Order: sequence, then C-alpha cells, then structure tokens
Amino acid sequence: MSVDDGSEAARGGRQPGDGAASRPSKNNRQETAEGASDGDFWMRPRDMPDGTARRPLSVEPGRRLRDEAVLGDGDGDRATRSRPWHAVVNAWRRWHRGYLNTHIEFTSDRGETGRTRLQNSYMPEYGKRYYAKVKDFERAADREVDGLTTVMLTFSASNLNAEGHKRCPADHMRDIADGWDTARKQLHQVLSGRNWEYARVWEPHESGYGHQHVAVFVEDGDDLAAEEFAPVMRSYVAECEPAGWEAHDPENDAVSVNDSVENLGSYVSEYIGIFGEEALSRPMK
Repeated sequence: MSVDDGSEAARGGRQPGDGAASRPSKNNRQETAEGASDGDFWMRPRDMPDGTARRPLSVEPGRRLRDEAVLGDGDGDRATRSRPWHAVVNAWRRWHRGYLNTHIEFTSDRGETGRTRLQNSYMPEYGKRYYAKVKDFERAADREVDGLTTVMLTFSASNLNAEGHKRCPADHMRDIADGWDTARKQLHQVLSGRNWEYARVWEPHESGYGHQHVAVFVEDGDDLAAEEFAPVMRSYVAECEPAGWEAHDPENDAVSVNDSVENLGSYVSEYIGIFGEEALSRPMK
C-alpha cells in the first residue's frame, strides 16, 4: 500500500519444496514462542531504545509499506499514515511466532506426501543457508583462484533528523539502500577488468537502527588499497543525505582490505551480530 507517511517493510516468506502443492498443517500449532508467555512476549515502548518506540515507521510521502504497518486506508477523511515503530514490531512478532511450530504438508508429482517445518527468512536456518552459500563460494574460489582478496565496505547513516530526534526506521533503511544502489555502479568502475563477486548483509545495532556491509571478493587483488575505493564511498555519501564523509572515509575504517581471510563464512558472519539467534530472543537494546 502506498501511504502518505511511510517504506517497504522487510518481508519473510514460505519456502516449500519447488513444484510442490502445499498447505499449512493444522497440527503442532502454538500461539506462543517456546519459553515465552504472553506476559513477556509483547514488546512495550520502554523495552525499545530511547526515543524510538513511538516514532512512525515512515514519514516519507509515497513510501510503500505493508498493510500491517499503516493506519487508515487513504479514502475520504481517513488519511493513511504509518503505525508507530513498537506497534509494527509487535505485529511482526505475532506473525513470526505463528511460524515457530507450524508445518506444511506437500505432495510430489509422484503422489508422495512429505511434511516439513514452515520457515521464513528471520529463522536461524536461513542464516545457516546463507553461511553455507559463502562457504560454497570459498571452496570454489580455492579450486579456481590463486589468490582472493576480501574488501569490506561499510555503509551507514545518521539516525537523527534535522531536529535532533530519532529518525523513522523505514526511511533510514531506505536511504542506505538507495545510497548503495548508486555506490554499486561506482564499484563496477573501480574494479573494471577484474574478476570479483560480493555479498551484502545488514547488521542491526543496539540503537535499533542498522547499517550495511558489503564484502567484495577480488581475484588477484593483493595490489588493492583502501584508498582506491574512495570514489565508491563518495558516491554513496552524495546520494545518501544523512551519511557523512567522516564515517565513510576509507582512512577511517569504512573500508578494510584483507588478503589472508582463512574462513570467509566466519569472517562475513562476524559482521552479522545476531547470526544463529532465534529472532524473538534477540534484545532490543
């Protein structure tokens, strides 16, 4: 839904087997997460970082949000606006809790019936699959590449608005994403003529906001230096208004170049502070 205040909220999704007709199982459903009662399940405003709970998810005109994140329908006198942050967090927690003990049954083309746990992208299993993909890439690189250099780029933005108040989280996240879209084009220019790949991850911060890491894997990149990525970081800062140059200057740790990463999966996972944790158990502060 397009709203007067509001951004695309993060989505999870079902992941049944390809080509299978599936339906949610009515067995083993529970309304509460394991070990959590209703009394301690809901996120209260005071449980969130200071100044964030009652901020609307977005105030950017035309931002698109999921229906659960908006109030009103935009018709007549009911102006559409985004819900406060803590209300959207609780809507998400309710949605995610529904997955924890739900299974799907599916029938293959041969008429065989199977059953598996319903999953979404916020579950530890999803992170493990991402880790496995990075490890697969590492093994392929070991077979085919003599030397691999890892460049880590970090993109962030201020979480305060012009009045010094906490920003709306969807607008903050979208600013970073839009800045990366521009920086990625410059990255292609910087690495023109080289063989390279990248992995992009969002890392949450105890402030309630997040920043983005882009791990760039370059073949025979031992001659690369952090300063060579200054055009990438400048293009990001130019596109992302809340981003400052000091935080993205390659000389200030916004860019790191490493020629001796022994375990790419672990290296990338270190930048995801919540790797392997159940989503409902993660602290909000």
